[in-house]
Amino acid sequence: MLERLTFTLVVALKALKRFPTFGFDIEKREAIIYDDGTERFTGTTLKGIAQSVIGILQNPESTVNRYVCVRSIETCQKDILMEFEKVTGQKWTIRTDTSEALLSRGREKRTKGEKGWVLDLLVGQLLEYGTGRGIVVPHKDSDNELLGVEEESLADLVKGILG
Repeated sequence: MLERLTFTLVVALKALKRFPTFGFDIEKREAIIYDDGTERFTGTTLKGIAQSVIGILQNPESTVNRYVCVRSIETCQKDILMEFEKVTGQKWTIRTDTSEALLSRGREKRTKGEKGWVLDLLVGQLLEYGTGRGIVVPHKDSDNELLGVEEESLADLVKGILG
């Protein structure tokens, strides 16, 4: 019944504190913006995943033997950075990099047997400009309404991350 849930943003936003590869060092107030930082991506928060499970259990006849697709938000690195600066009241130090370079570093790490290559490849592909790979679930194709999953605001998510 619950074979696949899209959860890109769960990885992305919750991992911001633990994995600076995604582009944000919360403690240092620094950001790495890949390409131009505008490649959009979707994802689902833990709250959205929990509601999805509840929605599936409440709608077994509509969700049996099929994938369900949910999303909590659609955003990009630049939007996240602007929200972090707004909430913290500080300008962050910004470095730029390319998704191509990140992908290359990930492949090199994999070849050498080093750790971190999976995250480099994941983030590089997610944020690679012009590919559209980050839009896992367009709003029109989501099962949000059926499952009771609400879109969440970036402001609320950033405030939650910052505590």
